[in-house]
Amino acid sequence: MNSHSSFVIVACFALCLSITASAREGRELILPNTLHVPGPPPMDSELIGCITCHMDPDGGEEDDPMLNPFGERVHEIVEDSGKASTPFWGSVLAAEDTDGDGFSNGTELGDPDGVLLHMAFNQPTDELFMRTFAIQEPADVAITNEPGSISNPGDASSVPPGGGNTPTPTPTNTTEAPTATPTATSTTEEPTDTPTATATPTPSPTNTNTEAPTATNTPTEAPATPTNTVPGETPTPTLDLDIVDDGKIDQKDYLMHLKNARPKNESALSPEDWFIMASFWQGSF
Repeated sequence: MNSHSSFVIVACFALCLSITASAREGRELILPNTLHVPGPPPMDSELIGCITCHMDPDGGEEDDPMLNPFGERVHEIVEDSGKASTPFWGSVLAAEDTDGDGFSNGTELGDPDGVLLHMAFNQPTDELFMRTFAIQEPADVAITNEPGSISNPGDASSVPPGGGNTPTPTPTNTTEAPTATPTATSTTEEPTDTPTATATPTPSPTNTNTEAPTATNTPTEAPATPTNTVPGETPTPTLDLDIVDDGKIDQKDYLMHLKNARPKNESALSPEDWFIMASFWQGSF
C-alpha cells in the first residue's frame, strides 16, 4: 500500500468520526438554555451544553457516551438516528422528571411547559421543536432572562435556586404544665328575713250593663240606570261596538257610537253617560 492510499484511508476514517461527533454535538441546540446548564466546562468551547445529556462535559466517547438520565431519555426518543436535527423537545419531555429530583425537565431548563422555545422561533407548540438555520450555537436557544435559574435535568444534585431538600423543623413542645385549679371559696351568705308582703284587697268589679248596639240596616240603592240625554227615549247601544272584537270598552267604541248617531240624526250621548250605559249593557257594570 503506497503512502497516498494510506492517507486517503486515514482521511476517510477521520471524516466519519467527525460526522458522527457533529451529529451528537448538535442536539444541545434543540434544547432551551443549554448555554446556562451548570457543570464543569468542556475542554472545547464548541461543546458547551453537552453536560445537559452527558456526565462528561466533553460529551464522552463514541463507544461510551456516558449519558446521564436525561441523555438516556433523549436517546430513547431519537432512537439513535444519528442526525443532529432529529426533534425530541416538546411538552411531553418537559413534563417528565428524568433525574428524579422533584423538578420537571422543563422547569430545570427554563421552559416549564415545553412551548417557550417553540414560541421564540414561531413554531407550532403541539409539535416537537425543529432546529432551523437560525440556530448555530447554544446562545441562539438561550431564551431565559435569568441564567441563574437554570439547572441540569440529568443531575439530581442540580436543582433550581431555592429547591432541594429543606430540613424539616423539629417540632417544639408547646404543651404547658397544668396549673393548679383554685379552690372554690364559698360565697353563700346567711339568709336574711324576707319581709312579709301585705295583702292589698282587690276591688270587686262593678257590672255595667251595656246594651249592644242594634245594627241598622241601611238599604243600598241600586245603581241608577243611565238615562238618555234625549227625553223620552231609552238609548240602545249599537251592536257593532268594537268591544265585540277586543273585549274592552274604550274610546274607539265611543267614536263608533258618534259615527253611528250622525246618519240617523240621533243625539249622541255624552262620553260619561255612554260609557256607563255601554258597561251596563255588556254586563260588566
